[in-house]
Amino acid sequence: KKVSATFRTTLKRADIAFYMITRARALAISATLFISAGLFSNRAVAEAVSQGSQQAVEKNSSAVSGEAAYGQIVLSLYSRDAAARRTARETLVKAGPKAVRALVSAVHDTQSRETAIKILAAIGPAAVIELLKLLQDPELAARAGSALFGVAGPDSLNAAPALIECMQDNPYADGYCGAALVKVMSPRAKKYIPRLLPALKAPGKTARGYAAAALGEIGPGAKEAVQGLAQALDDGEEAVRLAAAVALGKIGKKAKPAAQALEQAAAGDVSFEVRREAAEALKKVGGR
Repeated sequence: KKVSATFRTTLKRADIAFYMITRARALAISATLFISAGLFSNRAVAEAVSQGSQQAVEKNSSAVSGEAAYGQIVLSLYSRDAAARRTARETLVKAGPKAVRALVSAVHDTQSRETAIKILAAIGPAAVIELLKLLQDPELAARAGSALFGVAGPDSLNAAPALIECMQDNPYADGYCGAALVKVMSPRAKKYIPRLLPALKAPGKTARGYAAAALGEIGPGAKEAVQGLAQALDDGEEAVRLAAAVALGKIGKKAKPAAQALEQAAAGDVSFEVRREAAEALKKVGGR
């Protein structure tokens, strides 16, 4: 039993050592990648940050300026030193929009995505605008779009005009922008209805569908959108008709003028889902 216990202790120590060596190698590889991407000003600084000490983070956050500094600080988010990780988070949040590109560039798996989203959310609405800019970068568009959806919310309402424009004009990012737009919508977004109505007739089906969904999130205050949503029940795309039916249901009794269109959709749409949602919406608007 004593030998067995000693053997288990040895194995445990070996496992810990292997983990530490593996983690150190991963940090070294990450540092090399950041150097090749131009995010580190020099190899010596990169290696210092890869050691993950709080002192290294503080030194580089104060001594190095620009994108290079933020690339270095992002790497320290995965340090073995808890104080270094905390200092890195605080530094990046304080940096605000200037740190967004470095955070997005470092996303390569679920853990790094979740870490980036938490910091971007702490930065606030300004991060949403920077993420929209990164959607124009082919190498970062997918990562920026994923982060955009994770960060967007009612507090980012001021980004609505930019999201609406992106949804209509950027065929490579319309889905990211549309999904984020729906998340920022709320009853407070009533002033953006005039901007959303033209999107119901946009050339792209993605824009039309998300425009309808966004109007629904405004709720009863979107009364002026009822006619456009009723017309969208005749759209050639099932997803758009479905979004329009759901939106009319969310507007509720203020959407009573769309009752006839909903009755027709509930009775004759080729899609079972559209017929079901139209029937549900009809109950909410006060139709038959």
